[in-house]
Amino acid sequence: MTLFLNQYWLFFSQHPLWVILSLLSAVLFTIYIYRKTNPVISKSKKVLLITLRSLALTLCLLVLFQATVGHRYKKSHPPRLAVLTDVSASMNVEDARGNRPQIVKSVLHQLAGLFPDYGFKWYRFSSHPKAFSAPGIDSLMFIGDVTDISLAIRHVREEMQSENLSAMLVVSDGNYNRGGNPVRSAEKSTVPIYSIGIGSDKEIPDLKIDDLSTSAFAYTGETTPVKIKIQNNGFSRTQTTIRLIKEDSVHARQTVQLPPSPSEKTITLDYLPQTPGQHKLIVDIGRKSDEKMLENNRQTVYIDVLKAKLTILILAGRVTPEISFLRRHLSQNQRYQIFTEVQKERNAFLNVAPKSDILSRLQDVDIFILVDFPGRHTSDALLQKLIKSINQNQQSILLFADQSVDMRKLGELEPFIPVLANSTPAQAEKVFPLRSAQGKQHPVTAFDEQTAPGSLIWDQLPPVYMNLKNITLWPNSTVLLYGVRNILQKQDTAKNPLFVIRKSTTNKSAAFLADGLWQWDLMVKGMDPQNQIYHHLINNTIRWLETKKSDNLVQIKANTRYRFGEKAFIEVQVFDQKLEPVDSADILLRLEHPLYKKEYIPTAVETGIYRAEISPQYPGDYTIRARASLHNRELGNTEFRFSVGEYSKELSVTRQARTTLKSLALNSGGQYIEPDSLNKLSLLIQGNVKNDIIEKEQSLWNQPIILFLIIFLLALEWFIRKRAGMV
Repeated sequence: MTLFLNQYWLFFSQHPLWVILSLLSAVLFTIYIYRKTNPVISKSKKVLLITLRSLALTLCLLVLFQATVGHRYKKSHPPRLAVLTDVSASMNVEDARGNRPQIVKSVLHQLAGLFPDYGFKWYRFSSHPKAFSAPGIDSLMFIGDVTDISLAIRHVREEMQSENLSAMLVVSDGNYNRGGNPVRSAEKSTVPIYSIGIGSDKEIPDLKIDDLSTSAFAYTGETTPVKIKIQNNGFSRTQTTIRLIKEDSVHARQTVQLPPSPSEKTITLDYLPQTPGQHKLIVDIGRKSDEKMLENNRQTVYIDVLKAKLTILILAGRVTPEISFLRRHLSQNQRYQIFTEVQKERNAFLNVAPKSDILSRLQDVDIFILVDFPGRHTSDALLQKLIKSINQNQQSILLFADQSVDMRKLGELEPFIPVLANSTPAQAEKVFPLRSAQGKQHPVTAFDEQTAPGSLIWDQLPPVYMNLKNITLWPNSTVLLYGVRNILQKQDTAKNPLFVIRKSTTNKSAAFLADGLWQWDLMVKGMDPQNQIYHHLINNTIRWLETKKSDNLVQIKANTRYRFGEKAFIEVQVFDQKLEPVDSADILLRLEHPLYKKEYIPTAVETGIYRAEISPQYPGDYTIRARASLHNRELGNTEFRFSVGEYSKELSVTRQARTTLKSLALNSGGQYIEPDSLNKLSLLIQGNVKNDIIEKEQSLWNQPIILFLIIFLLALEWFIRKRAGMV
């Protein structure tokens, strides 16, 4: 039952009549027991005691009858306006209409004065909307890297759906580059959207580099093209000078004529690298006196430069057919520059063309092929010179070894080859090649099925002669081929390492531990002229020895150039010593820029592949370092460099998209407004105060304060009675 008392009411679990009777009974009973007291007390004290007891009993009855108090009141909601302000980089330019940041701030201040009776909710947006307060208008920064108008509208619609929203005001140039066409979001709006167009719809006079492309790799001594796409916006027919800069030195320059605006032209500049390594190139176009934006006149790109010619030196301890077969197959690759030195006696070499002084400049060699070298005629002076060069230049080695190798002298090369020089000569034994499990997957011996018919080609090979025994390998060596006495016995217990590779911290090496490998070309060609196993095996080995950088156990894949505001997606690949992908590795990425550093932990997406999304905060050059470990054991580390341009895609289009802004307003029931016509809004927007009748109820009987008051009143009564000496 409910009793209304104006805007308040009391609710009890029983009929109010029982409540009233109970209250009267409690009060009358209290008066009765205090009618006569012993000892006699004053009238005022008697009234006080009656009051305390009556109040305590009344509260007890409120609890007993589960009393609940209710309240009804009216709440008024003034009309509200949501103002969405575009703070992307395209709003930070100056055009024919004036300085955009100043215009925007003036518009926001005028809006606050036009609607004094309205409540405002201010939002700024570029990639994501964010609320701000009116005092923050003058401190707005227009540096956003993208514009997503659709997301801003949806966000406001959802956040203010329960409020008395009268209209949305979008202050923008209308250029969006994320989130799709905002007109579709406007169509779903429950309130009209008024778009306030900022900027001119005419293109700002600007020459810019729209795109820059080049090959990922280049070679020393060979020109590589750098393609530059230039856009002319706002200028009549004009000319400009394009420069290709490396380390503050101009390497190429070209003056080009550009057609009238709007137009674009692609220019190619040739870059001639002289040294291997990663080269940073800057492309710069000349500035015009009335050009407003200069950030897009310069871009940076990185190019990995490799040696154009790979120098290979064949050092042989004796004359053997292997030399001729090696030279014939390697010379088919125009990048290989091959020198051959064959010892005939101490400090004397056969006259093998091309004759050169290569022995006096071993530091120029990229790969050494040692055929039965060092032999008994090899001098200690030459051997030490070779060791010094390998140690200093981290050169790769391909070793062909049989019993004619001087094991004592080979021991000097132990740190740089896959085998230990403790093997002993033995009687020559015919063995057939058998690929190991690693050999079936390794790029050196796992031939493409379209190039060679799989494992069948290995069964067709003639035997070679192994005359070394007790072969011991370095722990980090990998056997790709075993030598077995009977090719039909795949699990031959007498199998010995035949072809071994190794990647150490200083160099890469490979070793064939038998004689007569050349027969895999001569004899097989007689049976099958299409069989190229010897060619593939030798060239794959040289390629594996050459690719020192790409064969790093930890590799980073990413673009070398990004626009400001563009996310960089970094992919890290991790391999073990056998070049197998590593799962569950711990990867730490460290991003370094002159102004800040930040660490990232990439996420595993596939076996051995980890990815991270990085958002560079500043333009300029970046270095990203990757370190990989597994079970607290470091697998390796590497680094990668990329550049972030001075301007973002936000500045690709700077003129006002008036058509978009008008469609945005029209499809939501609003209008397009110019910044100098804001007074129209006060006539167009007619918001009403919204009144809500709100009812609230509060239970009294289960409140802790009620129990406290009952105890307090009874305790106070007892205290007074005690002081009065009453029984």
